Amino acid sequence: MKKQLSIIGLTCLLSLTIPTEAFATSKAVTASKIALIDLHQIIRQLPQQQEFARQLEAEINGRNSELQLIERRIIEKQKKLERDAAIMKPSERTTIEKEIVSLGEQRAGKAQQYDQELQQRQIEVGEKLMQQIQQATQRLAKQKGYEMVLDARIAIYPGQASDVTQEIIGILKK
Repeated sequence: MKKQLSIIGLTCLLSLTIPTEAFATSKAVTASKIALIDLHQIIRQLPQQQEFARQLEAEINGRNSELQLIERRIIEKQKKLERDAAIMKPSERTTIEKEIVSLGEQRAGKAQQYDQELQQRQIEVGEKLMQQIQQATQRLAKQKGYEMVLDARIAIYPGQASDVTQEIIGILKK
């Protein structure tokens, strides 16, 4: 019986201290200065991102024209095979079929290689842009005395947090 009373007493004592600690923690969070940024908007408006998109488009167009050239060669071979199949020797037919398969494999290999290179470039540029955004954000946070800067999409309820998106864009455009 004494054990039960002591356990109940200890539980009551602990329950009284937890809300006080939680209140103190929430008070500290409220007192801190929090800012929000919209990463998507920043990335869309960065001149560096726009330049990268133009460069990528030029690269993609060059690669697409190479893939289209291979595709045209495949179509030409297929048309020749269909048109002349009746008068071709079996060895000629086999040779053209092998060429079609080879060109198809070449096209698929190049397309896969181009996709991988494109993804790698996007990752590299994305990391570089994020690093620039992070440096600008840290600089602004130190200047304005913000203790925390969050992406606006993360904040469920932003409360009194300041939106510093345009200020970050201004820093990055310099």
